[in-house]
Amino acid sequence: MKVLLVNPPIPAYFYNREFYFPSSLLYLASVLRKNGDEPKILDFKTFQRGPSDPPRSFYDDTLIRTIAEFHPDLIGFGSLFSGNFPDLLRLTQMAKQHYPEIPNVIGGIHSTLYTQEILAHCPSIDSIVLGEGEETLVGIIEAMKHRAGFEGIDGLAFRKAGTVVIHPKTTYIHDVDALPLPAYDLIRIEDYHVDTSGPPCPSSPAGAVPIGVRSVPCTESWDPDGDLGLRSTFWRRSQRSTTATPIVIFRSWTTT
Repeated sequence: MKVLLVNPPIPAYFYNREFYFPSSLLYLASVLRKNGDEPKILDFKTFQRGPSDPPRSFYDDTLIRTIAEFHPDLIGFGSLFSGNFPDLLRLTQMAKQHYPEIPNVIGGIHSTLYTQEILAHCPSIDSIVLGEGEETLVGIIEAMKHRAGFEGIDGLAFRKAGTVVIHPKTTYIHDVDALPLPAYDLIRIEDYHVDTSGPPCPSSPAGAVPIGVRSVPCTESWDPDGDLGLRSTFWRRSQRSTTATPIVIFRSWTTT
């Protein structure tokens, strides 16, 4: 099956514009490929490298054009932080308006914490993946292939007969090295260029910054009372790094 994975734009009021790789989508794409499916990544952050952001209509038109060209069976939207959710919601509404037959699934910290509220009030969102989504997304795809229901899928929330159904996250990926390498070939590395030539490393060449750690340092000092709900709700473990393997994914940038 074809799956379009969408990263919303950075909100205009965010003062910190960080153009990191969309690690979550890259991992999701790699497990989809391993499952025999065809993923495509649309990262709207890459259109925000200029002096000013494109108008909202640009994102809407680009999404609809991409759907028309790619013909996905499922659209997945990432919303890492709450500040991303308004743009994500607008994009799901645009997709549902033009292609009501294509399911929209979202994931990320915000949707994991506010699952009930989102599904109760956002009809353009069909389902929500709770926590890390590799295994859950594959479960969704397999259920769609076999025209089966979502009842047996761990870490998934959806609506059934107008009622919100939430399957809590109970299984987690403990061996990160068991995952296939992120699908870096689905993005243009140049779009994530970061100039690291200034202080404190003036001799460092320009490049792009990968993220090699999953989740966060889940110590009591980080969130002693669990107020954020992330230690128990999203990750349920301490941080995990992938094994250091000499993998070259970048090419050199030169200036003339």
